[in-house]
Amino acid sequence: MDELNLHPCMVPMICLLKHMETNGITTVQSDMPPWMVCLYKKFSDTTLAFNIKLFIMRLITHTHSIFKPYARYWLTPIIHMCNQMFEKSTEGLNTFLIDTIVILLSWNSIAIPSELDTVSVQRLLEYLFLNCTHKNSLVMKSNLDIIKK
Repeated sequence: MDELNLHPCMVPMICLLKHMETNGITTVQSDMPPWMVCLYKKFSDTTLAFNIKLFIMRLITHTHSIFKPYARYWLTPIIHMCNQMFEKSTEGLNTFLIDTIVILLSWNSIAIPSELDTVSVQRLLEYLFLNCTHKNSLVMKSNLDIIKK
């Protein structure tokens, strides 16, 4: 449980998206539905406060199956957000980053980084390698397994 999950809007947002999915209100289309386009624009906005991006990412983490069909759109901005987190933090890998990377890995059949993402992906891998060490050997093994995948 983290502060993002404790935010009063998180549970209602998750319930709303799951309700929409369960009742067929949001169906898979070739383009993102309008409500997702709004979230995407906010998430991709470079002037947006970083904590809002973290909130949206936590929402995506909890409802990743809804976002999966549109993973090709979300991949690049999520990779950029991960790199920003590494740049702003000195704590290394945390559960938020690991959850995010696991989501990206689960989308591998739909979203593969393009050549335009090469630098961002290389930076992300570099950050992962630099921050994978941990005093607990099981945690370090898990971190290395994520990098391998």
